[in-house]
Amino acid sequence: MQIPFFKFKSAQKTSHKICQKENPAAKFRAVKNAFLISGGHVVSPADKIDRVADIFIRDGKISKIAANLDRVNCTKISATGKFVFPGLIDAHVHFREPGREDKENLETGLKSAVAGGFAAVATMPNTAPEVTDKSQIELQLSKARNLNLARILPIAKITTDGEITEMGILKSAGAAGFSDDGTDTADAGILRRAMQWAKTFNSLLLIHTESSTISGGGQINEGEVAFRMGLTGIPASAETVAVDRALNLAIETGARVHLCHISAGESVRKIRLAKKLAAEKFGENSVKISAETCPHYFSFSENRVEKVGPAGKINPPLRTEADREEICAGLADGTLQIISTDHAPHTAWEKTQPFNLSPFGTVGLETALSAAHTFLVKTGVLNWSDLIAKFTVNPAKLFQVSGGDLKSGGPADLVIFDPKKNWTVAPETFFSKGKNSVFVGENLIGKVEKTFIGGKLKFSDGKVL
Repeated sequence: MQIPFFKFKSAQKTSHKICQKENPAAKFRAVKNAFLISGGHVVSPADKIDRVADIFIRDGKISKIAANLDRVNCTKISATGKFVFPGLIDAHVHFREPGREDKENLETGLKSAVAGGFAAVATMPNTAPEVTDKSQIELQLSKARNLNLARILPIAKITTDGEITEMGILKSAGAAGFSDDGTDTADAGILRRAMQWAKTFNSLLLIHTESSTISGGGQINEGEVAFRMGLTGIPASAETVAVDRALNLAIETGARVHLCHISAGESVRKIRLAKKLAAEKFGENSVKISAETCPHYFSFSENRVEKVGPAGKINPPLRTEADREEICAGLADGTLQIISTDHAPHTAWEKTQPFNLSPFGTVGLETALSAAHTFLVKTGVLNWSDLIAKFTVNPAKLFQVSGGDLKSGGPADLVIFDPKKNWTVAPETFFSKGKNSVFVGENLIGKVEKTFIGGKLKFSDGKVL
């Protein structure tokens, strides 16, 4: 007997409903792999988004960003009254593995990263042994993939034993850039040749801006606080001399050069002028000089050291209030395009030694965005869009990697940030092994609530998942 067409269609629908009922796992997968984040103020400078919108995530990717989205079979998260940003990218961290896993390792470092809203971090090469071989790059990348938290951008050494490393081999293995961070590249001739060599591979050099022959033996900024505390000072010239050298060589060679952890106002002025000179030589769109600063340099002056002791011992040091103000001005006018943390964990016993024996450094991954909100946005130095660019699209461009945006069809790396959450920094709660924070005891405004990486929730309400 022939079945009427309308009855056949009805039978098909019934059959489909029965399949849905008999396969609850399919519905579970849909919920697990799909999220609707509703009502948040979405800020993504790369995509020119700065408005309240909903974001639908499906199978690890951004599916749609629009107002008043309605979806079923998904996990719904309200972000009303909160901000939603692309996953942050940190251009400068120290994870200590291999060699000093008692201070930090990849696992604890990456947990700290996702707790701070970071989807990717650039790991500096001053480990033990230092990163000079492609097998070390491959091992880092493999471990990070297995941990399945934030991604890493491994940085290799510029030099080893006074010779330039095999940049081409290291880059092909996955090196995102090259740096002698921790020490300056002492020989200017070698640094110049390294820039020429790096240019042939279109590789990035991250310059440790310190002249150790000037800073050697210093503990904090040279000035009144050092005098009161009876400590040897580090003059601003220890940085500005190194900045001058790097800028001169960068303009001459046309290499891609990034200046790390800028702390001195005079450095900002030199970088501003150098960019102008580079634009005149190469054209406005061909300037390859960039620079970063860190939250501690725009948040505090040298006076902070008297309050927190060795937790405030940082290299380069916290400087004067005039320097801090110039750092803020450099962020505001774009001279400093990137905010990095220079996350530098140490053991508790190291940082409780007498000041002259305590190592330099502060952790920063879990306080960076909160500090930037407190000391830059709330004070009117930057608006949200300009700030988030320095944490996202700008470092993505620097390393020439994907990320730092919320493009439709792209990986769902994003952060939900509660701007009203007031909290007091208690380092004992950090996921990092390092508890040495210059922000200890400071009241900050705003906190990362959730971090998605590749569409998967990696951090939520104080827990790494």
